[in-house]
Amino acid sequence: MNPRIYVYKITFEETPDWYWGIHKEKKYGEYYMGSPVTNAWKWEFYTPHLQILELFPYTDEGWKEAREVEDRCIKPDLNNPLCLNEATG
Repeated sequence: MNPRIYVYKITFEETPDWYWGIHKEKKYGEYYMGSPVTNAWKWEFYTPHLQILELFPYTDEGWKEAREVEDRCIKPDLNNPLCLNEATG
């Protein structure tokens, strides 16, 4: 199977926090749980779950479209204290 580009949401079993993201696989089905920086400790302390929300063509245009969707997911949540994203892009 071919690698994928997708927009995802990370949620946690023990807390209502969430994280939006985008990923471009190097290998189909590779393990990936986001790329947090500021709140990275939550990935270690809590149990994260990845939900793939939308798949995109594995092209430059697919990556561009996925980034636009990711931004549309993050922007309304930036001021929500449960959203772990610090910024878009």
